[in-house]
Amino acid sequence: MGDGHVVEVRSPVDVAQLRARLGDADVVQLSEPLTEAGYRSVAALLGDHPMVPLRVYGFDDDLATLRFLRWFPHVRRFSVAGLWRLTDLAPLDQLSADVEFLDIGETRRPLDLAPVAQFRRLRRLRVAEHRRGLSELLHVNPGLWELSLWRLPVDHVLPVISLPHLRALALTLGSLTNSEWLTQIPTLRYLALRRVRKLSDLTPETRLLALQWLWLETLTVERLSDFGSNTLLIRAECLGLRHLRHMGGSACWTGDVRSCREEGVVRPIILVTRAREILRIHVLGHLCLSTAGQL
Repeated sequence: MGDGHVVEVRSPVDVAQLRARLGDADVVQLSEPLTEAGYRSVAALLGDHPMVPLRVYGFDDDLATLRFLRWFPHVRRFSVAGLWRLTDLAPLDQLSADVEFLDIGETRRPLDLAPVAQFRRLRRLRVAEHRRGLSELLHVNPGLWELSLWRLPVDHVLPVISLPHLRALALTLGSLTNSEWLTQIPTLRYLALRRVRKLSDLTPETRLLALQWLWLETLTVERLSDFGSNTLLIRAECLGLRHLRHMGGSACWTGDVRSCREEGVVRPIILVTRAREILRIHVLGHLCLSTAGQL
C-alpha cells in the first residue's frame, strides 16, 4: 500500500508506539474490539493524522455493528474491506459529512449502498460487489477524483455515468461488455483494466486523450490499438495478455521480440529498444509488456 505500512492495533493500545508508527502509515486497522479507552486513544491520534485511513476487518460480530464509530466522528477516510459480517451501512451516519474516502469492500453478502449516499464530498471511492444504490451514490458525488470497482458488471449496473472530475478509474474482476462506456469519462488520467471479462476491443480507450497511465492485465483482447493520438500517455503496463496476436497497425509495434525463461515457462516478451514508437506514443517513458501467448 504505497511507500508506507499497515499499522495493526490491538488491546492494550500502546499510545507511544502507535504515535511513533503513524508518521509513515498507509492505514491503521483493527480486527478485534478495543476498550473504550483504546478507542479514545486511537481516535485522538488519528485526529492528528487525518490523511491516514482507518480500516476495520475480520469476523468479529461486535465490530460488524459499527457501534465503535461513535468514537471516530472526525475520521475522513474509512474502510470496511473484509469486514465479513457487516450487514448494514446505516451506522456510517456516525461519521462526519466531510468524509472524503470510503472503501466499501468485501463482505459476506452484498450490501445496500443507500446509506452511503449521505456523503456528498467524496473524492475517492472503492466498491466491491455491492450494486444496490451504486448509481445513486455516484450521482450525489460528482466531485469524485478516484473510483475503483471490483467484481461488478460495470456497464450493466451503471449504463450511464457522469463524473466530470474523475481522474482515475480501476475496474477489477468484473465485466465490461462495451468499452465505449469508458468514453463517458474523458477526464481520465489513469485507467486500470484488470481481469475484466467480455472486454474485447480497446479502440475506445484511444479517445481518452487526457490519459497518462494505462494498466491492462489479464484481458482477452487479441489486438492492441494505435494510441498515437494519446500524446499525454507516458506509462503503459500490459500484463498477462495471453490472447494477444496483433499489436496495433502494421508498423505500430517495434522492438526486438525474444523469449525468456521464467519459472520453467518460455514467455515471449518485447525488449523495448525503441520505446517511444511502441503504440506510436512519442513521449512514452515506461512500457512493461508480458504475455504468455504468441506475438
